[in-house]
Amino acid sequence: MMLPQHELIPLTSRERWNDVLSRIPHGFSHTWEHCQAMFLTTGYPTYLYSFTLGETRVLCVFCERQFEGTADIVSPYGFNGFIANEDCPEFNVHWRAFLKSCGYVCGYIGLNPLTDLNLGFQEEELYSNNEVYLLELSRPAEEVMADMSRNRKRQIKKASLERNKYTSDKNVLSVFFLDHFSSFMESRKASSVYQFSRDTLNKIIESDHSILVGYLEGDKILAATLFGFTNYTADSLFNISIDSGKKHSLGLLWMAVRHLQALNIPTLNLGGGIKSGDSVADFKERFGGIKKKLVALR
Repeated sequence: MMLPQHELIPLTSRERWNDVLSRIPHGFSHTWEHCQAMFLTTGYPTYLYSFTLGETRVLCVFCERQFEGTADIVSPYGFNGFIANEDCPEFNVHWRAFLKSCGYVCGYIGLNPLTDLNLGFQEEELYSNNEVYLLELSRPAEEVMADMSRNRKRQIKKASLERNKYTSDKNVLSVFFLDHFSSFMESRKASSVYQFSRDTLNKIIESDHSILVGYLEGDKILAATLFGFTNYTADSLFNISIDSGKKHSLGLLWMAVRHLQALNIPTLNLGGGIKSGDSVADFKERFGGIKKKLVALR
């Protein structure tokens, strides 16, 4: 009889983290770089959890929080959740037993919107109140555009005529992004979850697996969007703007699409709205991508 094996890999074991993660397709939010960046804000002990049963492997990132002598677990910011090399309907039983053996009183884990796996979770454990939108970048740009609304196509063609005003030079854009991120989020009354330290944002920008695209009017930067990627997928992370820069968010996204296609990244997760069906969600839905439910396990 095969026995399950559980391993918690801390951020201090970077090589082990990278080695285990390399065996399964994953997103930027699973990477050591992203999780280390989030740790610089939260200070929460963060682990890559590894489960093996025979040839089956399941991975998940989570943080540990302490409160009045008890501990719970949560997903760090980002699209991480469970990834696996195959379905494992019995996983939930082993997962719950492991958490209980660690003394965790509860958990709230965001599930990966790109992963459609049977890991044995029960319907009453799953919660969804939002969606995300995915673009299939493995198709030619013309086919990606074909699914968009007529107005969106027109806007992209207009942005393409100004491509000389867009740059992906991090040396040019990083200071702007770091200097304006907090004030931009405050002006939009963003949730406290977006109160990242400058060190966190700088860590992501410095990663070889991030792209920063910006729009310049002369020598002045008006807007920038940060993306994270792996060989398997990319995520749109944060967009900020000043003055009239908001209207260039679409152009920034399209320039990133072309950049990611050149890198042969197959999909781009645009994310979703602040809440389902709001104006942010509508902006992303008009790109004609695939709508996926954003689900949490609790």
